[in-house]
Amino acid sequence: MREKLCKTFKYISGYVWDLLRDSQYYGFYQTSLTNINRELGLNEETISDLIFLKAIQRQPYDIISIKFGKNYEAQEGADWEWWFLSRSGIIGLRLQAKRIHINRGIIEYSHLDYQKQGNYQVDILLQQAQSKGMGPLYIFYNWWDLNFPFRDYVNSIIPFCCKVYSSRNLGVTIASAIEVGKAVHSSKKSLSDILPISYPISCLFCCQYSDLTKSLHVFLNRYITKQEIDIKIYETLPEDVYMRLKGEFDEKSPIYTVFILDLEELHKDLDKIKEAMK
Repeated sequence: MREKLCKTFKYISGYVWDLLRDSQYYGFYQTSLTNINRELGLNEETISDLIFLKAIQRQPYDIISIKFGKNYEAQEGADWEWWFLSRSGIIGLRLQAKRIHINRGIIEYSHLDYQKQGNYQVDILLQQAQSKGMGPLYIFYNWWDLNFPFRDYVNSIIPFCCKVYSSRNLGVTIASAIEVGKAVHSSKKSLSDILPISYPISCLFCCQYSDLTKSLHVFLNRYITKQEIDIKIYETLPEDVYMRLKGEFDEKSPIYTVFILDLEELHKDLDKIKEAMK
């Protein structure tokens, strides 16, 4: 199953790359009162919807995705919560999604420095993730034209288990919110600033050291957070997260709650989760 998840998210990366490439050449997108770009202007939420449609089509028994309201992002600094469940325990991730924009020849994550009431979104994400022992990540949706020398900027410590062979392997990438925060506070948000601290999304699934939870914990501590954040392995699913499965959620629920199940090394809460979803 973990090998299949690895293949699925490699596929997802190429899918997003092709999606953004194709959308670049069709339609027009108004970016301000005085500027219109040639592209469809797909936003992060639309891309996220399409990602999990594809992922769940490929693995309907391994992935559960629930979509809620939109109030959460501004308050908590995140689009998603991901929960990984396997025999050794449960790990939670908080993720904020940003897509690439090409504005007048500059390739950048235009909204990476978004602020709410004077607070950077990245700082809110870090604060909330740290308070709950969750991994704070950014997830980036990417495409660039052939003129961008991406190999000059690819992260030099990407492990072999998710090695980059082509630009399509980087259609969806992740990065530590700690490193993103350093970039934001230094007024850096271009692709050449962020790509060196990013990893293919497949690294979350392809780097296997034990069951899914332990493998993820090793990867996060070794490459992403570098143990700057104490990422907790929960014995059981937090009650507020479990209640979302039963339809009981509040305005602080994330836009998406995603459960990724290790069916080779089952967690004891799996039957409880299935029962709540009925």
